[in-house]
Amino acid sequence: MINVNKEKMFIVADEDGNQTALEMIKVDNVDGKSIIWYTDNKKDEHGNLNVYVSSFTKEDHSFVLNPLTDEEEAKYLKMLDK
Repeated sequence: MINVNKEKMFIVADEDGNQTALEMIKVDNVDGKSIIWYTDNKKDEHGNLNVYVSSFTKEDHSFVLNPLTDEEEAKYLKMLDK
């Protein structure tokens, strides 16, 4: 589940309760899905910022990140470049 603050930072907790701080880049509704682009603010071996994309749903007062297919992920990451 994720909770977003005003600075676009949010904490993701996995099933074991491990938490990771992430930064929201963009949120949009695409193909009838709520989509979030986000980063862990780390760089890959080429010096590029790690950027991730997921769909999400609201549960109670939090949000749950849902996995995308490889094809959906590639499509949505290309949309961020536009």
